[in-house]
Amino acid sequence: TVSHKKEDDGGVMGELHEFEDLVETSMHQQSGSKCVEIIIAQGGAERIKKLYDRLKTARGVECVNCFVL
Repeated sequence: TVSHKKEDDGGVMGELHEFEDLVETSMHQQSGSKCVEIIIAQGGAERIKKLYDRLKTARGVECVNCFVL
């Protein structure tokens, strides 16, 4: 999951497009001036870690949580 400011939606979306080979699906929810993205990704651990790291540093991101199944 990723929470970010509404006006900085492009930073997260840009990263998701760059890692589209990993992203199975994503869901976007807006609440006032903030947004939450729920992302389901599948792939190698190293590449998933890279996506996680990039999302943490994307413009406007406030919080990133990763759950491994």
